[in-house]
Amino acid sequence: FIRAMVVTWSKVIFLVTVSLFASTFLSFPVASIFVFSIVFISMLSGFVTEELSWLQKEIAEKEMSMFERVYKTALLYFNYYLIQPVIAVTGGVNVIDSLANGLIVPMRFVFKSLLLLAGIFNLVFGGLAWLVFRSRELARVQV
Repeated sequence: FIRAMVVTWSKVIFLVTVSLFASTFLSFPVASIFVFSIVFISMLSGFVTEELSWLQKEIAEKEMSMFERVYKTALLYFNYYLIQPVIAVTGGVNVIDSLANGLIVPMRFVFKSLLLLAGIFNLVFGGLAWLVFRSRELARVQV
């Protein structure tokens, strides 16, 4: 249970850092949608990976119209360039399923989440947020 909580808290730390980074240059609604989309994609990572591998097989094997082929290929490119990096960053590990099935979360996932999410990515996005925010003028001096 403790291992699953450590992985979950490291994901929360990562999301807080990304939300601070997004709030430095995006408006509140856009930053909120950005962070919620990261949460949503990371929660559905297993489903998304499985379905898009099925879609790739279907494009290669099935006879379809030109429009349908272009549409499905565009979905694959969208997945490859936008969704898969989010899944790779957030770990793609569903600790809730492991906990619900009575499986022990391996220590390598705990160390990976602590090192990547709460460590390296936290420093990267925190540093980027600091770089953007330090050049912002918070209040104008009125004379």
